[in-house]
Amino acid sequence: MGGYCTANEAELQVVGGIGHFCVLSSGIAASCIYLDRASCDFAAQRQNAVCVAAPAPAESPAADPYRSIRPLTSGVGTGD
Repeated sequence: MGGYCTANEAELQVVGGIGHFCVLSSGIAASCIYLDRASCDFAAQRQNAVCVAAPAPAESPAADPYRSIRPLTSGVGTGD
């Protein structure tokens, strides 16, 4: 029907990996190594599992809230 599965975050904590999509198996194991939906769906079908979008990774380090107003520091301390 064109729908996609999602993980119930209240029941299952999916920890992201290197991919954008995860295969979830019945053992509640997540393999988040798939870069596109098609390869994830294919792997999920072979394993009788489901493919879900990986959780968004936390930005590391956190964004600098002052980056737009902070002066540029290039050339500082070079003796020029």
